Amino acid sequence: MRIPIHRATQTLEHVDVSHVPPPLVRLSPSGELVLVEMQGTLEMDGGDPRGGETIGTLTFPPGREDKPILQISHHRLEGTIVKLRKPLAVLQKRTAPRSRQPASPPTSPTASPTLSRQRARETLVTPPRSSAAAPASSSPMPARPTSLLDGYADFSSPHAGASDGMPLPTTTSYAIVTLIRHKLLFSQRPEPIVALDRAPEP
Repeated sequence: MRIPIHRATQTLEHVDVSHVPPPLVRLSPSGELVLVEMQGTLEMDGGDPRGGETIGTLTFPPGREDKPILQISHHRLEGTIVKLRKPLAVLQKRTAPRSRQPASPPTSPTASPTLSRQRARETLVTPPRSSAAAPASSSPMPARPTSLLDGYADFSSPHAGASDGMPLPTTTSYAIVTLIRHKLLFSQRPEPIVALDRAPEP
């Protein structure tokens, strides 16, 4: 199966990426999509398994734009920006209806491989056995004539086109929206955040 992939006619600024699927995030104000990689797993109590929840905040301290800070609950992770060895492409899936065209037999019977194979078999036909060699309990199979219909065989589904209400087949293609060239790597252990501005309880 071949799926065509082509460049998108619109740039990333014109594509709706407000709901970027994980593990991608969009940086502002540049709008660059980057990959987020963490050395560990996140466990959430009572969270939606389908996702779509905010788990933390990503910030870049002033003067340290190369050191992203990821804060999840009362944990703080400091990461680095790593350039990918091979860029990753962000693809957008597109489907379009395909017109249903009736199948037509080939124009030249000699060009059909089915007909050429049948002619080759005719030269190697085994002569029928005599009736004495066949067992008495079995009956010979009736001869059934075969027709090649000018070397064309219809392999379409018998239910195709039976109902006009059936949806038309669709074609699938992918458009390259943008390329991901960097990732945010958080490989260190998280640091606990302790709030010291609280007044001691009496």
